[in-house]
Amino acid sequence: MMTLALTAQWATLALLVVCVHWPLDVLESFITYTWVDPEDLRATFRVSRTIDQFARVIPDAAMFFVIGRALDREAVGLGSSLAEGVRAYGRMWLTRFLAYLSILSLLLLVIPGVYMLTRWAFSEASVVGEGKAGSSAFGRSWELTSGRFWSVFGAVLAGGAVYVAISLLFVVAGTLILDEWWMDALTTMLCSLLRPLWMAYLFCLYAYLLRGDHGRG
Repeated sequence: MMTLALTAQWATLALLVVCVHWPLDVLESFITYTWVDPEDLRATFRVSRTIDQFARVIPDAAMFFVIGRALDREAVGLGSSLAEGVRAYGRMWLTRFLAYLSILSLLLLVIPGVYMLTRWAFSEASVVGEGKAGSSAFGRSWELTSGRFWSVFGAVLAGGAVYVAISLLFVVAGTLILDEWWMDALTTMLCSLLRPLWMAYLFCLYAYLLRGDHGRG
């Protein structure tokens, strides 16, 4: 049922990728290869992190909005989805920033880190789905995953493994073919095509947990 509901909105999701994510992908690759050393992992990570934090939050929030409306059988266009992304900018920015800080701190604690990140997996989805922000978004994700850690962990791990594996294939293939900024941009753009699929997968899991939470309530 969820897949059928999303089918009608793939065009809007694709437009968000092409019109917003792809220009940001090109910008990231251009900066990485012209302003910093592409072999410097710390520098390239800072470039990617900055664009992700300050720019990609808008199309990502827009995608969550499109997916959420699609599950409610409502059609959303490119303009209205981007407008919602702009409205959610502050909440998404804060939530993503806190998520980044949490990931850095939890990397030192592998087992607790995996547990906490699994429980917080739907924090950004709750920003658009329920208007949460920052710590309240993390708290809402924690509530939704209560008593469901292993099922959520398995679902996120399975979907994430597929997403990462395909993305790595694109990156490795591009690097082997030609080590130039435009080839890096092309491979990043190909990876961006997978982004709405991954976000739809996450939001569908979130919607499923949300319905279960309402049922329990």
